[in-house]
Amino acid sequence: MSQAATGSLPPDVIAELIAGVKESLATILIGFTLATILYGITVIQTYLYYKSYPKDQIWLKLFVAALWILDTLTTILVAHSIYTYTVLDFGDPEAEAKAASAKVESYDHRCKGATYV
Repeated sequence: MSQAATGSLPPDVIAELIAGVKESLATILIGFTLATILYGITVIQTYLYYKSYPKDQIWLKLFVAALWILDTLTTILVAHSIYTYTVLDFGDPEAEAKAASAKVESYDHRCKGATYV
């Protein structure tokens, strides 16, 4: 790639940016894989609960169902956001900048009340 094609960024800066993207995508993939494994365990536990304890109180059955539904919705939303970030918005500088600024804003809000010694 020539410097004109890359927006006149030096090659070492481009390599550093690509390494950061690779690291982020690897972290996302590993985290989602582990979360999906845990979701599978939750599905099995829910199935075994309903099969093993059919006479439990209705409120307890509803509570287990609500937790399973929330876990399912979380998994779906995370999968959708990963797909959007890695497939639909991949290579779109505006979308990547928006995601990066959201990450920085999130970090700023978490650190606002912190006291550093």
